[in-house]
Amino acid sequence: MNAILVTAVAILALTIMILFYIGVLKKSNQAINLKNIAIHSMDNVLNSIDAMIYVTVPETGEIIFVNDYMKKVFDYQDQDLAGKYCYQLFRKTDKLCDFCPCFQLKKAPKEMIIWDEYVMGRNIRHSDCLIDWTDGRKAHLQYAMDITELVVSKEMAEQANHAKGIFLAHMSHEIRTPLNAILGMSEIQLKKQDIDADVKEALSIIYSSGNLLLKIIDDILDFSKIEAGKLKIINQRYEVPSLISDTAQLIPIRCHDKPINFKLIVDENTLATLVGDVLRIKQILNNLLSNAFKYTEAGEVKLYVSTEPYEDDMTNLVLRVSDTGQGMTEKQVASIFDEYSRFNMLSNQGIVGTGLGMPITKRLVEMMNGEISVESIPDQGTTFTVRLPQKKCNLNVCGKDLAESLQKFEFGNLAVAQIAEVEYEKLPDAKVLVVDDLSTNLVVAKGLLLPYGLNIDTAESGYEAIEKLKAGNTYDIIFMDHMMPQLNGIEATKIIREMEYTDPIICLTANAVVGQEEMFLANGFDGFISKPIDIRKLDAVLKDFIRVQRLDEVAKSRQLKEYVKKSGKKLGNEIERCFINDSQKAKETLQDIYRKKDHLSDEDLKTFTVTVHGMKNILAIIGNFELSDLAKQLERAGKERNVSLILEKVPIFIDEMQKLIEDINEDIDNEDINKEDE
Repeated sequence: MNAILVTAVAILALTIMILFYIGVLKKSNQAINLKNIAIHSMDNVLNSIDAMIYVTVPETGEIIFVNDYMKKVFDYQDQDLAGKYCYQLFRKTDKLCDFCPCFQLKKAPKEMIIWDEYVMGRNIRHSDCLIDWTDGRKAHLQYAMDITELVVSKEMAEQANHAKGIFLAHMSHEIRTPLNAILGMSEIQLKKQDIDADVKEALSIIYSSGNLLLKIIDDILDFSKIEAGKLKIINQRYEVPSLISDTAQLIPIRCHDKPINFKLIVDENTLATLVGDVLRIKQILNNLLSNAFKYTEAGEVKLYVSTEPYEDDMTNLVLRVSDTGQGMTEKQVASIFDEYSRFNMLSNQGIVGTGLGMPITKRLVEMMNGEISVESIPDQGTTFTVRLPQKKCNLNVCGKDLAESLQKFEFGNLAVAQIAEVEYEKLPDAKVLVVDDLSTNLVVAKGLLLPYGLNIDTAESGYEAIEKLKAGNTYDIIFMDHMMPQLNGIEATKIIREMEYTDPIICLTANAVVGQEEMFLANGFDGFISKPIDIRKLDAVLKDFIRVQRLDEVAKSRQLKEYVKKSGKKLGNEIERCFINDSQKAKETLQDIYRKKDHLSDEDLKTFTVTVHGMKNILAIIGNFELSDLAKQLERAGKERNVSLILEKVPIFIDEMQKLIEDINEDIDNEDINKEDE
């Protein structure tokens, strides 16, 4: 009985063990099946992608998997490539490639490496990373995509953009060149006081129309700059009342003869002083007001200005322009900021524009982190609202009196107002050279420069300008045309700079397109002025490069000459004797410094610069401007530590100084002899 019981227990235990092992076996088979399904699924996914994909063992380059697309590219269809090596199949070498991403991934296993190469006549972009493969191993996966079409498309787009740039440059030059003559000659004539009223009115219309055409060109060029990312926001302190006043000045030219009432509303709590790009804000306002007057035949245009809280040290400048004009449908409002969009072309045939004003406005607002909104009802009017974050300067507000004063603003004629903005300061001892191949442009430039009392020289080519400098002529500033036949302005300036000419050269250009300023500065120019020449920009250049530097010495020279004239010959002799004394000291100092030419110290250069600076002024006072200009060159050489130029020019300067001293001494001796004879 016991034996039977033991046997039964043994059979039961064996049965349980068999069942256990059967269960384990089933689970194992299920795991294998799941693994096979996973591998098969992964293969299917990777084989369905139209890009080259392969998976390898990172350390050896042994292939684990290659998808069908890559097999087709390398002509390995229907072959099992597992166990072979990637460098042998795809690179035809006997070892891992030196540039293989495996080496980089070993140092940074969590990174993805992206790189491009040109192979088999195609542009290929690779993406490499480490992954956990289905068998649990770390594997190197490479995804390679043919981007040849993308590269070709990019090159075509760049070529098209380059062609557009060339077109804009030519268009700008071809239109701005005649406009320079139209606006320049109109401006010169409008400055005259003795012209008839009807002639003045006609000239004002010509001038205003020319400016309108210039505005269209500038819109196109501005949009090009924005597209190229070249237009920059330049923040500076400005007065809000001045911004309003300057903008309002343009109202008469926009209004024409339309029965439109312009209403200006300024919130008395508007902050008076802000920091922002005031020029671009004016451009935004001008575009909005221009549109309002264009599309309103009769009724009212309003400009509302205020500030509202924004952040701690910031405020929102609010500009709202509304009109009672044509208005827009919802569809038109939705596309108002699209490039070259213009509506109701048949009914608006007489309205001049490019369809770029609003897109430019929106881009400018966005560049200043602001926002613009529009509300419009057909046949009732439109309202644009702009909010621009601006930095506060202080908490001073416009106040009631100033706000009311601005709202009562009286508008004058635009052409006359623009011309009257410049107060000419005489620069009688300054000399300028204007270089241009067109005689019309030379006449215009001379006409704009004449009110300053400058000594004006001209050259009709770059070659002629170079010859004038070689002949010993010196100038306080050279205005050089950009586009000239045979030798253009850039080429001429390069040659002039190689002659060690260091005085300012300003480019006059009709090519006001993207990147021009950087290009001119990189080619030896000190700045540029766009054609048509804006008298305000010309005045600023003269102020920066001549007036500030020479006004003191010119004033001293003029005052002294007047004093000598009133005091007679005696004082003239005293000045000459003082000059001889000062010149002897300066000459000795320069000779001492020249003897140390092989080891000039910083202190020597400082002493040298101060000495020639003093002689420059003294020589100008006695009227020897040629030698004064040489002293000016030496002064600049001292400041720039141009030792080679100093060593070259100092002996010449000392010799000329000695000759001048001897001549003056001879004059004084002769006068003394004449006095004894008397």
